[in-house]
Amino acid sequence: MVAMDTGCVMATRLAQYCVGRWQNGAWQPENKLPWATKLETIKPAKVAGLLHSSENREIPARHAVLAEEVYMGLDSYMACHAPQDNVPGYNDMGYLIGDDWNPNLMLRIYRAIEPFAQGR
Repeated sequence: MVAMDTGCVMATRLAQYCVGRWQNGAWQPENKLPWATKLETIKPAKVAGLLHSSENREIPARHAVLAEEVYMGLDSYMACHAPQDNVPGYNDMGYLIGDDWNPNLMLRIYRAIEPFAQGR
């Protein structure tokens, strides 16, 4: 489910949810109840916490956290969680991502929060 005004991927569903019809302004999957239009991704501070946790200290584990929590790509994730509202979380994410293994992604995050985080 994508918010067309922002590009935020709010939620993903299995292909079976694509079979159905519109009813009373809501999508009715053929064999499932309708789902609410709500954001299902976690905030940057929570992602940073997962990246920092002791069981995710190794680079492959950190990659797995990003693949699971930022699966839609950084641009869409940032459309869901605005940088100006999540500066500390993105700052921590950038530090943990850039810490030895993905400096390009770190720079993209820092450039996104830079206008809102002067002095960081």
